[in-house]
Amino acid sequence: MVPLSPGATVTIKGTRIGTTTSQDGRFTIKAPSGSGTLVISYVGYTSAEITYAGESNLHIKLTPLARTAEEVVVVGYGSLKRKTLASSVSTVKGEALTKSTSPNVSNAISGKIAGVIARQADGRPGSTTSFNIRGMGDPLYVVDGIPKDAGQFNNIDMGDIESVTVLKDGAATAIWGIGAANGVIQITTRKGKYNQKPQLSLNTYYGMQDWTRFPKMANAAQYYEAQTEADVNEWIVNPNRSGAPTTRTKAEWEKWKAGTEPGYQSFDWSQFIRRNAPQYYANMSISGGGENVTYYTSLAHLKQDGAIKDFVFQRTNLQSNVDARLSQRIKIGTQINARVEQRKNPGLPSSDDLSYPLKGLYINIPTERPYANDNPKYPSYNGSNRTAYNFGVLNYDQSGFFNDTWRVFQGNIYGEYITPIKGLVAKVTGNYYYAARLEDIQEYTFNAYRYDKATDKYNIVGGNPNPYREKINESVEEKIYQAYLNYDNTFGKHTISATLGLESNERFEKYTFIRSNPTTNFISLIRPNEFRDINDTRTERGSLSVFGRANYTYNGKYIFGTAIRRDKSSVYSKAFSARYFPGFDAGWIISEENFFKGRLGRTFSLFKLRGSYSVAGLLNKDVAGAYLSGYNFPSGGYVFDDGYYIAAGLRQTPSTNITWVQSRYTNIGLDMALLNNKLSLTVDVFQRKKVGDLTTRRDVNIPQEVAQSLPQENLNSSRTLGTDWEITYNGHVKDVKFTIGVNGVYARTQALVTYREDLGFGSSWDKYKNATERRWTGTWGYIADGQFQSMDQIRKHPIDQDGQGNTTLLPGDIIYKDINGDGVITALDQRPIARGGGLPLFNAGLNIAVAWKNFDLTLNLQGASGYYFNMANELQRPFLNDGNIPTLLLDRWRREDPFDPNSAWIPGKYPSIRRGGIGNNLQFSTFNTVNVRYLRLRNLEVGYTLPRHVTNRLNISKARFYFNAMNLLTFTNVLIVDPELDQNGGVQYPQTKNLSFGLNVSF
Repeated sequence: MVPLSPGATVTIKGTRIGTTTSQDGRFTIKAPSGSGTLVISYVGYTSAEITYAGESNLHIKLTPLARTAEEVVVVGYGSLKRKTLASSVSTVKGEALTKSTSPNVSNAISGKIAGVIARQADGRPGSTTSFNIRGMGDPLYVVDGIPKDAGQFNNIDMGDIESVTVLKDGAATAIWGIGAANGVIQITTRKGKYNQKPQLSLNTYYGMQDWTRFPKMANAAQYYEAQTEADVNEWIVNPNRSGAPTTRTKAEWEKWKAGTEPGYQSFDWSQFIRRNAPQYYANMSISGGGENVTYYTSLAHLKQDGAIKDFVFQRTNLQSNVDARLSQRIKIGTQINARVEQRKNPGLPSSDDLSYPLKGLYINIPTERPYANDNPKYPSYNGSNRTAYNFGVLNYDQSGFFNDTWRVFQGNIYGEYITPIKGLVAKVTGNYYYAARLEDIQEYTFNAYRYDKATDKYNIVGGNPNPYREKINESVEEKIYQAYLNYDNTFGKHTISATLGLESNERFEKYTFIRSNPTTNFISLIRPNEFRDINDTRTERGSLSVFGRANYTYNGKYIFGTAIRRDKSSVYSKAFSARYFPGFDAGWIISEENFFKGRLGRTFSLFKLRGSYSVAGLLNKDVAGAYLSGYNFPSGGYVFDDGYYIAAGLRQTPSTNITWVQSRYTNIGLDMALLNNKLSLTVDVFQRKKVGDLTTRRDVNIPQEVAQSLPQENLNSSRTLGTDWEITYNGHVKDVKFTIGVNGVYARTQALVTYREDLGFGSSWDKYKNATERRWTGTWGYIADGQFQSMDQIRKHPIDQDGQGNTTLLPGDIIYKDINGDGVITALDQRPIARGGGLPLFNAGLNIAVAWKNFDLTLNLQGASGYYFNMANELQRPFLNDGNIPTLLLDRWRREDPFDPNSAWIPGKYPSIRRGGIGNNLQFSTFNTVNVRYLRLRNLEVGYTLPRHVTNRLNISKARFYFNAMNLLTFTNVLIVDPELDQNGGVQYPQTKNLSFGLNVSF
């Protein structure tokens, strides 16, 4: 039992008189004379009815309800009670998301919802998390009942979210049809409450960010020593060696170690370009309502600077929700959200501008500096490979600019009519969505210099002579219309909930690309005589759907449900454009049976078994229009009479029989609540068969002279198996209230049919290694079996490791197992050594919330396993691209005297240094590959709410101060780099550690 929570609704039964509780759980209400009944309700608690008869003071407590009991869950085009829901659905409240300083929703929900598999491989400003539901692929996103894209989902302000609901199995998603076969994630935004005084709220924080992990690079003395070792090691294994092993000297090495003499001072490139970057956020909202109108409006701004200088993401959000009861039967409303999001950084010659400074951290060497003679007016020429990555030119003044701006508007307007038929409600919704993007890029030409001390002149040696100018104008316009009937009624022991409706969707996309080579850095206009390329495209797509759902509960314990949707899409040809997709579910609430209500009933307040089956359609937008014949224009050209003429070319052979990929989904689940609803448990096992994946036939060949390729067909199939679970415990010890939640998911996918896979193998070994049908595939590599300890061991080793009689090997080099015993290490000795490769196979989360008096604590931990990281490229090959060496590789086999090839070897963890490594040590093997495991403290928040007597004096309703730490700790078996990176060289922006202080205040 807990006291009334702030924001609980209090009404007088049978009237429209009502109010809401204050921040300390108090309320005042003017009641008619005589007796009556108060109805008190709050999300997550059992509603209470309290009879009054003239009392002036009442003390009321609400009982937390089981997560699986009376909670109302948002499903497709309506809502259902969780207790009588037989499909698999998980929910997280918006309040839990605001305890994260992540800039995007996908980051904030990681570890908080059972069934969600996530990996944030990139932590740059404004970045999102790659995730799916149960390993199925990209889900459908729904915002306030309207299907939208991932960008709209991710960039809704967290403060505007009431709840996020994940529909996981086919029965839950069937009613959404197109795109819902991989699961559905629904966002419901906040609304005001009837009879609530206006409440002005402000949430703001300011924090500093730094990278969780990034490899440290060698300083000048370490770099010089490593280069010396590379000289000597390469000299030893060179059969044609002559002269001295190295031209480097101990005297010069000592100068670099001392670092005091001009020209021999180490430069730290990381300190030059990296910084502790600020992130700040503010959200101001006003909400409330009268007897017939509710409103919620908010304005929010987020700015996230990058740990790399001059890289910035910022976003401004507007949300406005208004509902109005025009009469007892008619209600109208609108939901509007809009945003402007912007990414800014210097203009660099890459499709990913951040790759230049990130790669520069590896390539720039500590014996060079960003400016010639340390004069900022003259960027230094540091060689043909390194000058482009010189941090002295990676800025707005030297390199140019990159601005990418989205302006987005989504507006819903709806009307609702409560018909005279009990329980029947009609609703009509119209949605308009418009997104406009402007990408504006200019890459400047610049000069790079060397300083001539004798003449005191700066001489131009290189630079960037290639100007570049680009503009992209992109827009998306979408119109969605919905009309449906909802019916909800109870007849004695029979409860029926049903939906029947229509939905249409029209989407228009435009894209215009212009590129030029400007003649000057100082004019950013694009002139016709500077044009080099222009591209203008338009895409139109539409769908029309009819859907229905019926849920029936008998006697509060037997549950039956069905849903069906007919989708018709312009993506496919007329013959295959429309399909019906049904879903079925059933449940048995065993705890309602008489035989269960004795001793078991005292332990279990809920015990429910459920199952579902569905067939859904996967829409492949990439094949839109593939059934059309005709021509592509432009398609090359020809010269005629000294003129060049653009030509048209035949389209590929039409794919007239491509149809929907079918998703056949089976789910079995168990829901339990124990200990008077303090403990709840949900477990699901699932299988999804995907039938009709696209591929081309291997057993049909077309002559090259035809200049056509075979069309794709629905020939392949696969299946995904797995389980997810969630356990929650709510309790209190005296004044301490706490909630502990644990969730997890494991899912794997295997191919069932790969069309004529047998024709793709060159040998039985090839088939053994690469066949995919009905196999849990892994990544193959060599099995490391130690390292060579001496030259004598190398000479006597009976197995040819390097294909050259081991003549390229040195002590410390890797030994591989000769699996097939033929005396030579080849691809025939590879075996599966790594699992996964994309998203993890296993994800888990631990969420803890504790409240004691005015203090509160929130912890969110998230972990994963079932994918691998390979230390390759920059993390494996010293001086790659004439660059530096990570200090990681300095724990290597080396000599006591790096200049003497005859001095004794000192063991280390990694092989001895050679430039770029050698083939034997670069193999994909268990030596450099790790099957990742990690546990990360994603969020820790500690808050303190000022006592009521203090806020009363300040004339405010609530004031809470808090400290938030994001990604504070990470426990992992991955060295040096962030465990969620997916680029094997580590040249990737890692996740950031963010320490913030914030304030919540309400008036």
